Amino acid sequence: PLYRPGFFSGVSLFNLFGQEDKAQALIAKFRSYDPSSPILLSAEAMHHAYNGRAAEGLHAAERAYDLEPTNGTTQFWLTVVLLQTQQFERIVEEGTGFAKVRALDLLGRREEAFEYAYELSREGSVWPLLALYNQTDRSQDMVDYLEERWPTLDRFAADYPHNQVGYPSMAEIALAYSRTGDKERFDEALLLLEDAMSNLTSQGIDNFVFMTEHAKYLALAGQYDEAITQLEDALERGMLGFAPLAEDMPMFEPLSDDPRFIAVEAAMVAKKNVEREALGLEPINPLSQL
Repeated sequence: PLYRPGFFSGVSLFNLFGQEDKAQALIAKFRSYDPSSPILLSAEAMHHAYNGRAAEGLHAAERAYDLEPTNGTTQFWLTVVLLQTQQFERIVEEGTGFAKVRALDLLGRREEAFEYAYELSREGSVWPLLALYNQTDRSQDMVDYLEERWPTLDRFAADYPHNQVGYPSMAEIALAYSRTGDKERFDEALLLLEDAMSNLTSQGIDNFVFMTEHAKYLALAGQYDEAITQLEDALERGMLGFAPLAEDMPMFEPLSDDPRFIAVEAAMVAKKNVEREALGLEPINPLSQL
């Protein structure tokens, strides 16, 4: 029964809608059938990751990955909890997707990061490349890449609609147009982003990933206090993102000097170090050089 699609998607949906207790109950129900199933272990890793328990999530993800290292689901959730505990070297060796792009760049391997991001884009995942362009101050190059392939943002949106928790690719596009001074395209991207946020809000999506994506939109829209409130709520719900946040998500750069934003970053690093300590890892202080 563990391999029925309903189990894993059920745990995912409960977490998407902020129903942690129901997700936990579903996991407990199926644990008695096969506690060593990689599907069950990946569901546990996902559940812990959604709720900021990265150390517990990593233990489950590692067991799942050891059983099925070529399974995309086990690899993805291992990558997520490695990112939450900021283990970049392991992400490069064992991880995949957007986090591997970021890890390569942060380890000083920018050329490899772009090569891998281009590979992902050819496979249909374009957001990591768009984000990398903005993170490396190449927003004009991103605009050139975008407009060579999609003559309009509506065409891009048709190929890449928003996902279950946000519209990260459109947030990157809006940021790039803001930086390059194209107000018309910026307004168009922001409207598409706003529509996505409204749609997801109306569905009742309620977790820290959505809150973070909503904060991106609010920051791009110039609603800075509201953006920080969303980040505060995301932190409370389990956000363990990479710090400094404004380097990872440059749309937060206008917030960098706000005391509330600084407090969110500091609290997030403190929570991350609690998880790292539980794994026997040394504490990190990525904000010390700011």
